[in-house]
Amino acid sequence: MVHRLEEALQLTESLHLTSEQRSKIAELGKKQCEQSKALCAKEHELHQATHAQILAILTAEQQKTLQEAHPPGPGPHGPGEGGPAPHKGPGV
Repeated sequence: MVHRLEEALQLTESLHLTSEQRSKIAELGKKQCEQSKALCAKEHELHQATHAQILAILTAEQQKTLQEAHPPGPGPHGPGEGGPAPHKGPGV
């Protein structure tokens, strides 16, 4: 993210934008960020719904096995989401 910000700042300087142009572009960036967050939240909801549907299909033993393989915890989208079990390497 920092890299993109630096590129944007360099581009802004090289284009000699007016303050009005900078303001409009900043507003567009803000809107894009908000939309990205909304999409991420929607994706998380979809993942949770699919996970619940999968759990409903599994037996209690299968649910337990799945839980052990992917315990709840910090995942790529924040706390509470399980991720893949850590790789322990060959022979471990």
